[in-house]
Amino acid sequence: MPTFHNLVYLDANLANLSGWKDLLLSLQYFPNLKHLDVSKIGFESVEQMDWCAPDFVPECLLSKLKIIKLEGLEGKDKEVKLLEFILNNAIVLEELHVHCNHYHSLKESRLWNEYKFCEALFKLSKSSSTCNVLFEGNYINASRNDFKNGVLDCQVRYVESSCALNSSGAKDR
Repeated sequence: MPTFHNLVYLDANLANLSGWKDLLLSLQYFPNLKHLDVSKIGFESVEQMDWCAPDFVPECLLSKLKIIKLEGLEGKDKEVKLLEFILNNAIVLEELHVHCNHYHSLKESRLWNEYKFCEALFKLSKSSSTCNVLFEGNYINASRNDFKNGVLDCQVRYVESSCALNSSGAKDR
């Protein structure tokens, strides 16, 4: 496959790839990529979504990528591992946008599932000191700055206008 040195923005859908690892492996062909948008919407193959880190870190992830937007995540543990890989290796990353949908869980547990995924995301270490991590779900909108001392101070849609949830799920206010 040829290398695309002039490509700085890529909008991809995992429906055209075989999963997260293939996406990361394909990044080696875009060494100057600065902005990556990835949608998982419409991608249903559970086997192909299994996460295992690639044998190398793409150069653009190490030195060029400033904005990554991931849409359609479901809050699975393997997605947390992917986000951990990204945050540990994206040295110059300025923004990580994570959009989560829990379509496959019961309606009553979606808020809790979003909270737990958001909490796991915000607990991850990051190699970029300037990276702003933003989470958007069906119910919760938050940034990493909203998570302090095990409490997520966030905007909750459709339930209340705002609340603070602690790690046990109880409302603090």
